[in-house]
Amino acid sequence: MRDDSTKARCGLFTDSQILDEADRLLAPSFADDLAHIFGVLPKDRQTALFTATWTSSMDSIADAAPKPGKQKPFIHKITST
Repeated sequence: MRDDSTKARCGLFTDSQILDEADRLLAPSFADDLAHIFGVLPKDRQTALFTATWTSSMDSIADAAPKPGKQKPFIHKITST
């Protein structure tokens, strides 16, 4: 996935990205892999994160200020069963 021809063959020209088990993917052990994935995807995209386990990493994302021109992310968090 290092060049545009590889991106095109892999269907990486997309406007959305979905990450399941986001709490695990945000762990330091996945940092390099995520940096690479985010690096090859278009900068102007929608990213959806799904997780059943709420961690401090998820809090950081939920509490982060949006980038200029972007909206604050929608968060749906169920706190009790």
